[in-house]
Amino acid sequence: MPVPGVDLRVVQIITQQTCTGQGPVLSFPIFLDNTRSEFDVSWNIDVQDRDSSQNLWAQASPAAGVVRAGLVAQVEIVPGQTLCLGNAQTRAYYANVSYQSATQAPNQQQQPVGQIVIGDTIVRPQ
Repeated sequence: MPVPGVDLRVVQIITQQTCTGQGPVLSFPIFLDNTRSEFDVSWNIDVQDRDSSQNLWAQASPAAGVVRAGLVAQVEIVPGQTLCLGNAQTRAYYANVSYQSATQAPNQQQQPVGQIVIGDTIVRPQ
């Protein structure tokens, strides 16, 4: 859903990782690119998918914030310690990035909210 005056883009380089049996998969950055927007943007990342141990598949650090107009913010996605345990299937996990203008117009009660989905596919070697 577009948000007027806001053109936030999420840049994610790593979208697939492999469980190696040598411990958990590594954390990876995403970039919240607000260089095309007229306004500061408030955002939060909601992780709801769970692994086979019923733990959240990842945490975002930080999980919420504001990225100023014309700037880029970096967020670290930290996969859970149990993500590679149990399930032998390859599986995709997702999280939602919700955002809205951090600038409140004088007569506007609630700003429109946009959403972008990020994800990570965890590959299980055969």
